[in-house]
Parts: sequence; C-alpha cells; structure tokens
Amino acid sequence: VAKAASLGAFYRLFDVCFSNNVSNWSNMLGVIAALTITIGSLGAVYQYNIKRLLAYSSIANAGFMLIAIMLSGSVVSSGNMLFYASAYAIAVISAFGVIMVVSNKTGSDSIDSFNGLIKTSPLMSVVMTIAMLSLAGIPLTAGFFGKFFILYSAMSEGYIWLTILAVINSMIGIYYYFKVVIAMNFKSPANGEVYQVTGMHQFALLAGTAITLILGMFPQLMYQLLN
Repeated sequence: VAKAASLGAFYRLFDVCFSNNVSNWSNMLGVIAALTITIGSLGAVYQYNIKRLLAYSSIANAGFMLIAIMLSGSVVSSGNMLFYASAYAIAVISAFGVIMVVSNKTGSDSIDSFNGLIKTSPLMSVVMTIAMLSLAGIPLTAGFFGKFFILYSAMSEGYIWLTILAVINSMIGIYYYFKVVIAMNFKSPANGEVYQVTGMHQFALLAGTAITLILGMFPQLMYQLLN
C-alpha cells in the first residue's frame, strides 16, 4: 500500500510541476519507454551469455514499468506497477538461483552450459523454464498478467502505438527467452554431471516457482494484498 501511494505521489509531483504540459511530458515518457523496451529487446536477441541476456532483458522490463508510471497516479495503475515488479523480481531470483549452480559447476555463463539440464537436474530445469516463461509473458505465469494489465491500461488511455510496439517487443522476448528453454529441454547435455540442490536453496527455488504459478492463475491475490 505504501509503495502504491508513493507511485501515486510520484505522478502527482510531475502533474503539479508540469501541469501546463502534462501531455508533453507524458508523451516524452512514452517515447523513453518505447526506446527502453526496444533497445533492451534487440540487445538481448544477440546474447549467448545468460547473464548478459537477462541484463538486457531487464532494460526492456524497466520500459514496461515506466509505462505503468507514465499512465496515471491511480491506485490501479500503481497496483499494476507493483504486480509487474513483483512478477519480474520473483522470476529473476528463481533464474539466478539456477544460474548460480550451473555457472559454479561448469565455469561458464553460456546458454550452451544449460544444454540438457532436464536430464541432469529436472528440478532446476523446471524452475528455470517457468522463470523464462514468466519473463516472456506466457499465460498461467505471473509475467503474463503483469504485462497484460499494463498494456491493457496503456491501450485504454489511448497509447495504441506504444501498446503495439510493446507487444512486438514481447514477441521478440519470446524468441530470446526460449533459446534457454530449448537448450535445457531439447538439447543433449554438455556433460554427464548431475546437479544436486538441497536445503534452503531448493526451498527458495520451489517457493519462487510456486508463487509465479499461483499469481499466474490467481492474479487477484496480489490486488487483495494491496487493499
């Protein structure tokens, strides 16, 4: 609730300072959001290092959150921002929980080091797959509704061009996120090593995956927490 209120205050600050040029600064933020999403998406396409891929994708995701900030200072818009940020954070934490294990074991951050992970560690493969699906905005994951709520609000407020551009970049995102999914589930393992994940690390991976799926099936739970 406090975060939602702070986002509303952020918008009102701009509204008061630039009250005579609201449409101008809103359009400016729209252009910045469009450039941010596009640059992040195109940068991620050419990456074969998993950490760099996620770094560029984080730029694109920041653009989506900027759209939410741009739209209005209402509790609904602030809630959309919080939902998206939460979905993104959970997916990234889950992904890096897997990356840490694989990188330490193989000494590589290449996407190829994840080849055949479904055979050497089914748990980590499932966790990473769901994290990538959420970041790509695939249905039944939190990331889908995070993008849907923001893009629906943008379209409702007349930003058709920005919505179309964001959808196109989301489709590009599916391509580079699925590079990781395909490597894990449809390629032969780079080595025969079996990864062991136990204790709190395993619990954290399972918890992140569960939350991603729960919010993907019952997104209203997040908004109930905000009220």
